Amino acid sequence: MINQWEKPPGNKKEETTAQKNHSSSIKEAIEYRTGKKLPEDKEELFRNFDDLIPKEIDHINIADKVNAEDEHASLYRYSREGMKSNLERELYGATMKDVDDYFRNELESIERELEKTQRSRDLGYKEDFDSKLLARHDKYSDLFNQISTGVVGNPLAEIELQINSNFTNESEKDNLRKFAERLSAEMYKDRPKNKIDIGDIEKQIEKEAVFFSDVEDENVKKDNAEHFKKVKESLNKGDLKLASEEIEFSIGWIQEKLEERKNKDLKKVSEEMLKKRFGENFRPATNRELEKLRSYRKFLKSSESKNV
Repeated sequence: MINQWEKPPGNKKEETTAQKNHSSSIKEAIEYRTGKKLPEDKEELFRNFDDLIPKEIDHINIADKVNAEDEHASLYRYSREGMKSNLERELYGATMKDVDDYFRNELESIERELEKTQRSRDLGYKEDFDSKLLARHDKYSDLFNQISTGVVGNPLAEIELQINSNFTNESEKDNLRKFAERLSAEMYKDRPKNKIDIGDIEKQIEKEAVFFSDVEDENVKKDNAEHFKKVKESLNKGDLKLASEEIEFSIGWIQEKLEERKNKDLKKVSEEMLKKRFGENFRPATNRELEKLRSYRKFLKSSESKNV
């Protein structure tokens, strides 16, 4: 994710990162200037920002300390877009621009690798391009085009695959989780929100335990049973970490199987596993399951933050 500060003249700062959270102060400042109350629901405020905030309000200044122990407050200057971005980042952890930048940066990185290969070919060091790199270029070019036009389904699937990858380090996963939350919110923004509680999570973990324990290998069956026992015990004690990991794994598992269907050598096996779990008409069933699991992921993430 790109972290960037703009510093207008006069030692004022326009914040475009998540280093400070001023959405409540911005809301109060706008209400003071307009004399009108804004919605308490921050998502409603974000989604209707352009209609709710008069166009003449093009900036807001917020006085706040950079660090709690500082003697003097600093002045943060937010443009209209900065106000909206601050609210968006508080709601979802990331902005759509952050996600757009991620896919742009990935694509540009691949293109630099291809340029290096082209130079090596020109010098006679290499005969051809890496087929995997070419395939990745085509994939990310398509994903970047999709995210740029507001299509989020495939970019979200790719990010969830990367979260589940053993080659993605924890720092990267933290950013990708924010991107997944932002894309999930965009994908389901017009759907009614279902109430979720810990009982729903417990039922989901039980379903996972049943499915992953239905294996022939007795050692694997035993290991899985012990694993899910720990997850359930942890959840009963109020620790949500293992349950969050399990929900994340389940999302990744589905995405991996759907991705494997694109490979002719893996297509049959992956479809058999999807049918075993979701039935013959597995495609709409997986879509429903992913929507549910993503809502559980958001619920657990929100609950974890409240417990910190």
